[in-house]
Amino acid sequence: MLSKLEKDVLKFLLLLLVLLLGCRITNGWFAWSLVAVGCWACIYDKGTVAITCFVLVPSFIYFSPELVGEGHFGAVARIGQNLILFSMLLTPATRLSSTIRKNSEDYIPLRWLFVYVLVAIVSSVDGWMPLISYLKIFNFVLFMLGVIILSKVIQASDDELYQIRIILLGLATFIVVGSILAYFIPSVGYSMEVNKAAAWGMNITGHDVAARAGRKYFNGIMSHSQMLACIVPLCLAWVLCDMLLIERQLSRLHLVVIIAGPILMYLSRSRTALLMFFISILVIYYCCISLIKMPGDIKHRINGIMYVMVFSVVIIVIFAQIRNKTISRWIRKEDNMETDHRSVGEALTASRMSLVEYNLNDFKLNPILGKGFQVMNWHDAAYRNKQISLLSAPIEKGVLPLMLLGETGVVGALVFVVFLFSFYKTCIRRQYRVLLCLFTTLMAGNMGEASFFSPGGSAMQWTIAVIGGFSLDLIVKRQEKIVHSRSLKHISN
Repeated sequence: MLSKLEKDVLKFLLLLLVLLLGCRITNGWFAWSLVAVGCWACIYDKGTVAITCFVLVPSFIYFSPELVGEGHFGAVARIGQNLILFSMLLTPATRLSSTIRKNSEDYIPLRWLFVYVLVAIVSSVDGWMPLISYLKIFNFVLFMLGVIILSKVIQASDDELYQIRIILLGLATFIVVGSILAYFIPSVGYSMEVNKAAAWGMNITGHDVAARAGRKYFNGIMSHSQMLACIVPLCLAWVLCDMLLIERQLSRLHLVVIIAGPILMYLSRSRTALLMFFISILVIYYCCISLIKMPGDIKHRINGIMYVMVFSVVIIVIFAQIRNKTISRWIRKEDNMETDHRSVGEALTASRMSLVEYNLNDFKLNPILGKGFQVMNWHDAAYRNKQISLLSAPIEKGVLPLMLLGETGVVGALVFVVFLFSFYKTCIRRQYRVLLCLFTTLMAGNMGEASFFSPGGSAMQWTIAVIGGFSLDLIVKRQEKIVHSRSLKHISN
């Protein structure tokens, strides 16, 4: 028998499948219908519908073209979400807009992050390509404004909080279970490798990739293997917090995601994902479960579940390593151990050394303010050759701290450190423990895949970490308030 939560998640999954099918049939144009519904929901005060559309609109850009087809999802993600945001801001005095105005307290100390944006504006004046930097700054500011508004809107009632749970649990289930199924459909699961080969004039299929060492580029149902690798640990962390702190019992749906998630991290061969996973387990246990007030029997049950999970993972890792050195080959990303004479440290840093050198070179050129926000030295030539556009200029800078130094110099890096200090101080003072845990996991991912300032690459990660974490904190606080009021009532009687 399905629970109410499972039934609602199933309905969401059916809606998502209909949307993806519509996008595939219409070459992406169907996605604009979701934008229209989102704007309509804001105008007519349909808070839960508006939240659903705002979260789903940028999701299309992350899914594999084999799943949704080739469409203009970048435009939908950027323009569509901003249209919904403007609809929220311009809505008359309805409950939705009044909620935004009424809750004026800053729950996330973003003031220092916007100071960083001001530094980025100044540094981009003499950057590699100022126009691209300013457009990216504008896009990031709009996205952060949307995060602020949504974090306040979900406080209006329990319906909004429950809807966020349904959306995120549904997305996590779809991504994790869908990617596991994609392993058995190589044309989907290895589509990134197939497309890369096609760009080099090679004609191979997903089955060809799956049959050889190209397995390290498994991307599941996502458009890129690193996208899958960074999303899955965040999904696992959020689902684990939801099961342990909200459900407070073993849940079939949650367990499916939690068990399948580590398998995906192994298939993606992402060491960044492994770092995110272990850090999330540590911070969830020490900063969240051990500090939140709950009955002793429930806390003992949760501790037991955590111990069993960690023990099971350790046993599996030891067994795999003893049997055929699986873990060593996975860490080195090299199947032939006999020909790999690198040290473990060299193997771990080899894929990032060129990015480290690039960021340090930008920093040396302008140590005070860096060389501009989210641009690279080849962007100008690529734009002149029409290889990129002002709205689509990809970057890859690897490590967040070095990216900060390269883009905004010492000044920007110091401001960002102040932002982090202010953020964690606020989370601790206001007891936003789940938000603290998920944001820490997000930051761990940026140590290997620096996408913090790129809404096009990290909108879903921000949604899971910030909106998802904040919503669970609000639910926990309301549960604690109910328990406290019942205790007072019992004492008075």
